[in-house]
Amino acid sequence: MSHADMEAEEAEWTKANVQKLLAAMKTSIPESERTIAYNRGLKTLDWEKVAFPPFSPEECQQKWREIFLKMRKARSLTELIVEAEEVISDPVKNKKIHPAFLKRPRPVTAIYFSENYSKLQKQHPGMKNSGLMKIAIKQFKKLPDKKKAPYVDQFKNSFKEYTEKKLEIR
Repeated sequence: MSHADMEAEEAEWTKANVQKLLAAMKTSIPESERTIAYNRGLKTLDWEKVAFPPFSPEECQQKWREIFLKMRKARSLTELIVEAEEVISDPVKNKKIHPAFLKRPRPVTAIYFSENYSKLQKQHPGMKNSGLMKIAIKQFKKLPDKKKAPYVDQFKNSFKEYTEKKLEIR
């Protein structure tokens, strides 16, 4: 491509077009993927949805690469402090960074596995944890309801605590 062709192509991208491109990119990121790392997030973009006439998906992707090359990759301390202030002021929105982020309680089979881990490891030396977990799940399924009850109760109690703390944070 000659220099004149590149300039002609660049002239097509007006400020309004670039803003439209950025808005389309922003809206096409799936809700569940909005907080993931840049590289993974970029892979979730559907450039077919981002593209708009007269630009093809490839042209939109290329324009984004050009914009990204001009951007600073590292942020200053001031910018990081501003972001930290936002995180602290709105913990629900930024739950992955917030110190009060709650972990979901372990499932019943995981509770059973952790309590019987040493016994399983002695019975099956050299087996990886994933294999031991499969054995524990099979054993747990074969248990009568009376023997499952303490594990189910433990899960219900921890899940109740989890939901109460989650409501407090919100």
